[in-house]
Amino acid sequence: MAGYTGVVVAGSRGLGIELVGYLSGSVSFGIECMLDTVRQGEVCGLRVIDPGQYDGACREAFFAFGYPLVKRDFLRRYEALRLNWRTYVHPTATVSPLAEVGRGCIIGPYATVAGNAVVGDFVLINAYAAVGHDSRIADYSSLMPYACVNGRCRVGEEVLVSTKAVILPGVHLGERCRISAGAVVNRAIPPDSLAFGNPARFQPDVTAMKERASMLDGEQDS
Repeated sequence: MAGYTGVVVAGSRGLGIELVGYLSGSVSFGIECMLDTVRQGEVCGLRVIDPGQYDGACREAFFAFGYPLVKRDFLRRYEALRLNWRTYVHPTATVSPLAEVGRGCIIGPYATVAGNAVVGDFVLINAYAAVGHDSRIADYSSLMPYACVNGRCRVGEEVLVSTKAVILPGVHLGERCRISAGAVVNRAIPPDSLAFGNPARFQPDVTAMKERASMLDGEQDS
């Protein structure tokens, strides 16, 4: 079939299941299988294979891990397969032709990336999330549903902007920050901080590494 591409989905938990749903009606992509280091068997009617056991028959892949602090670790587990990490843009999403989007990203339903925005590699922009004009979203970060990063913002690597959080224009978020659901951030947040409230307050994020360890061990969805 012209224009049809077989793909694998790396990650069989929360975001992987969402992505399978997005792709299920696609005439452009067909899912060969899912890959996961901590879950094998079958998910959504698809085989889930340990990447160490995968024969590499299909190298076109989508990266379906949403929690920023585990993305680097999981990518290392797939290095030997030399996968070609594709970016997925849902048909209902709006990405300005003046924006730049890196590899391995997922841009969900009704998400928006405005003009002159730059989105790095392996970034998730989930359903209804928005990236304003002239903003920069660094590698491995994730915007959850309805999160809004306004214009001229700077978001560091491995940042989580949770559901319905709002980052006001021109605000900078340091690396590995976590912005809680519904927070309204009107000032810079230093690296490794947890921000919450309206207007947002912040404190050192003392639980992030524990949650990262749990996800790498497969105890929580990614």
